[in-house]
Amino acid sequence: MQNMTFYPSRSIPGRYSPSPLTIEFLKCKISEAGFVRPFLICLYMSQIDQLKVNDQAAPRKENICCVIVTFHPDDSLADRIKFITNQVDSLIFIDNSSTSAELDMLKNIAASTGAALIQNDKNLGIPAALNQGVQWAKSRGYQWVLTLDQDTLTYDSLVEGLIEAYDSFDDKSKVAIIGANFIDRSLKKPLFSGDDSQTSSETIAVITSGSLVSLKAYETIGLFREDLFIDRVDFEYCLRARANGLKVLITHKPLMEHGIGTPEFRRFLGKKILTPNNPPERHYYIARNHITLVKEYFFKEPAWVKESIITRTKELAFMLLLEGNKIRKSWMVLRGTIDGLIGRMGPLH
Repeated sequence: MQNMTFYPSRSIPGRYSPSPLTIEFLKCKISEAGFVRPFLICLYMSQIDQLKVNDQAAPRKENICCVIVTFHPDDSLADRIKFITNQVDSLIFIDNSSTSAELDMLKNIAASTGAALIQNDKNLGIPAALNQGVQWAKSRGYQWVLTLDQDTLTYDSLVEGLIEAYDSFDDKSKVAIIGANFIDRSLKKPLFSGDDSQTSSETIAVITSGSLVSLKAYETIGLFREDLFIDRVDFEYCLRARANGLKVLITHKPLMEHGIGTPEFRRFLGKKILTPNNPPERHYYIARNHITLVKEYFFKEPAWVKESIITRTKELAFMLLLEGNKIRKSWMVLRGTIDGLIGRMGPLH
């Protein structure tokens, strides 16, 4: 299959591009006023965004499409997929140029499950592939997209738990994305322990895997940011959703098992410490994209910025003290930091 790339209307992060219907609506209102008032235009533009989210349908199995981005998937993917196929109405794989053997495996999975498959001729990055999947789902009338990583093991209750979080939240018109709490594979414990009396709570950001994305909100927020390529894509989308006045939720109950990076336990001062152990290239993207988000949300999301800087400092300390290949990784961190400061984005060349 040839490379399939979608070209929706140009979107600027944090901004909303009006549809033809929106433009006609504004013309009508301005005409009624008898003259053009700039403040009136701004008022109606802000109201349109709210209207586009207010009429979203509640998530249900029949209006949810699952999007999974693959890149060199392992042989156990077929076993993991069995847990999600009955929870959603449709499933699509977006492959970012895996090997021919891996593609054959994906084709077999798609054939046996009724899933769709888009094959990219090169690695377009996580956000571009997610946007392809969203556009595929939107073109078929779906109103919610469940995004999953290829290595996530979902529970049978995943979609049910995400729907319950939405149904129990008071301000449903503001919900942009609902993330799933999960059991960390390395630590063997939940990401966080929430109040058992509540199904979910508001948060600043959730990870891509296990997230239920409102496509009505997506129209307002804009595309997943493709110049990030990989890493912090989910955080940026959530931060941009909040900048648009929308809400990010996370379930209290763990609904899947997930691992981040390739963590390893190391001994330090007599203690067992889990270090991310990311490869050098990932250090580049993490450093660059973290700097980018800190610059953009320093004043909008100071709590997130503070916490993310603390986390990054710990990660870098663990890398320098406990991990191998320190010189190469340190160089990539420096390179990513510089590119983040000067705004050089896209894939690493």
